[in-house]
Amino acid sequence: MIKLGQKGLIAGFYASIIALIFGSLVGGLGVWSVFAATSKTVLGGWLILLVIGLALGYLYSFINYDKFFKKEYIVKGTAYGVVIWLITLILAGIFPILGQAAFAQPLRTVLFVQLLTHLVWGATLGYLFEQK
Repeated sequence: MIKLGQKGLIAGFYASIIALIFGSLVGGLGVWSVFAATSKTVLGGWLILLVIGLALGYLYSFINYDKFFKKEYIVKGTAYGVVIWLITLILAGIFPILGQAAFAQPLRTVLFVQLLTHLVWGATLGYLFEQK
């Protein structure tokens, strides 16, 4: 039987791969592109983002959304994705290097595409986390 933290790691891994592909296709990696750029290669950047996704998936394992959303697994994951998106925007407001990536022009389009990427990641995470 898979333990709680392991479920989060597995779901975070697959959700991150799907979100990385989606975000790369639509240009919606936002703040995360700054972390990926710290690597010299694209593969290295993706590995950095996968580790971040694994850590956030692991953290998701221990957040109790049952009080708010009952059994709506995709809604739980999507809400978590929105929270992560909001945290990245707050951090982008504090740190100028992150702000350049998060608040690029045209601002509305960039923020919307970043939100879509987080929604895809969160919904996938929530769905995969609840699979047996």
